[in-house]
Amino acid sequence: MGAQSAQKQERVTDVPDGFGVAVVREDGKWRCTAMRPAALTSLSAAETELRELRSAGAVFGLLDIDDEFFVIVRPAPSGTRLLLSDATAA
Repeated sequence: MGAQSAQKQERVTDVPDGFGVAVVREDGKWRCTAMRPAALTSLSAAETELRELRSAGAVFGLLDIDDEFFVIVRPAPSGTRLLLSDATAA
């Protein structure tokens, strides 16, 4: 039992602090919505969530990771583009 409790606690601490915001521009207006916590630990999860918005306008995600760095994720038909705020975080 003790080993299982330790493993559960370890998994919880693996999730970074931070937040994600999905940004969409439609009909000349910007709309922002919170992203799921999985977007902070997986770029593919962030990309999938943004693609599910299915907007005709611009769509991108802003991810703040542990108040240390941020990532801008912009999915496109030709591939997803990333901007990383801090090269040491790569």
